[in-house]
Amino acid sequence: MWSLPYMTFLLLVAAIGAVLLLSILLWQKPGRSIPLLFVLLVLGELARITIPGLGLEVLALDMAVLGVGGLWCLKRIATRQKVHLGPVGQLAILFLLVAAISLLFNSFSYTLSENLQSLFYLIRLGGYALIYVIARNEPFKLSRYIQILTLAAAALSLIGFVQLFVVPDFTFMAVNGWDPHIGRLLSTWFDPNFLGGFLAFVLIVLLNLLFGATRKEKKPWLWVVISSLIILAALYLTYSRSAYLTLFVGLFLTGVLRSPRLLAGTVILGLIFGLAVPRAQERIESLYQSTFAFATDSLDYTLDETARLRIESWQQALEIFGDNPILGVGYNTLRFYKYHNGMASSPEIHSASGADSSFLTILSTTGLLGLCLFAILFWQTLSLFYRAAHERVFSQTQRNTGYGLLLGSLALLVHSLFVNSLLLPYFLLTLFVGAGVMEQSLSNRKVIATEEISI
Repeated sequence: MWSLPYMTFLLLVAAIGAVLLLSILLWQKPGRSIPLLFVLLVLGELARITIPGLGLEVLALDMAVLGVGGLWCLKRIATRQKVHLGPVGQLAILFLLVAAISLLFNSFSYTLSENLQSLFYLIRLGGYALIYVIARNEPFKLSRYIQILTLAAAALSLIGFVQLFVVPDFTFMAVNGWDPHIGRLLSTWFDPNFLGGFLAFVLIVLLNLLFGATRKEKKPWLWVVISSLIILAALYLTYSRSAYLTLFVGLFLTGVLRSPRLLAGTVILGLIFGLAVPRAQERIESLYQSTFAFATDSLDYTLDETARLRIESWQQALEIFGDNPILGVGYNTLRFYKYHNGMASSPEIHSASGADSSFLTILSTTGLLGLCLFAILFWQTLSLFYRAAHERVFSQTQRNTGYGLLLGSLALLVHSLFVNSLLLPYFLLTLFVGAGVMEQSLSNRKVIATEEISI
């Protein structure tokens, strides 16, 4: 029988061989890295890696993004190929520069280990921005992006169904810093709010693809509908109010801009959903009471625990910004700042790493300067999708994709007001790849009339 050290050695050799083989493949065809990254997105929290020396646990997706980005840069330098940054890439560089200055300016307030951990996350953000540049420069079809996005959402949904049956009670993970959810679909992300927001985004994109479908496209669209129903069921089982709101906003905007019948149907379905589904009714009633309790300070209404913690998070972020208005307290140092100032019991608690709002997180960590650049970056992304939705030389499928990404991003903007979704790696990958592929399509101005989206 093989000894443990021998088996470990064999596994290490196999891992090194696999990495080398994959590197050779990606060196020849860098565009193939994008499907691989979405596979790691599906694996989510199940694929975490501990960085020796720092004691830092990161997603395998993060390390893959940095590896792919570094390999791509080496190839571009070696072959002296031209790189098109695009407007989103240029703005991302400016934001990264401000984030780096904020981290450097506040570095004296943290230990060496804390500074190194924050620096890693800054480098990671740069890696995701580099994925946009790869998607912008490498041949990668828009239809392929939609296929991968749909498959990722469907896979997360199916895994979530299994998780809800096998592990419905997540309280045992509270010792690891995770919220103790019970009876909610978490899948591999371990968080119903983030997962629900992602599923809602994908549903909005898929819904917009159905407009103007031809007879030739009926079979592909049938698979889109089936996938959408699976994703919708998973979204419902997250019982996430922010996800429900995200989907409703996306449907409402799609109805206003594209279909009065869809608008009427959204309102009717929203009423039926809120009145006829007990668990959803419970969550909506809790939101209603929490809103009035916060707005009126009335004792007749109860502020639930989730809403209370969210409001405390917002108040802390605004307090931190008030003390550090220009550059904030340093990019991704919020959990350390809270811990050192008595706002969090431990820096290891996941909720301490950011405010329950993407823009408040940016505001408190990079100040007004960082927030302005981040807002411009997001606006540029929306502008890119808007141009695609109204590009006359595009096929119907390409315009529909532009509409879907535009309205999905607007709905995601609402979602990010309640959770720190826009800085989550899964959303960074999704939006940066979508923006890169769309920018490439706009720059090429090529109509691919025969291009179909199939699953």
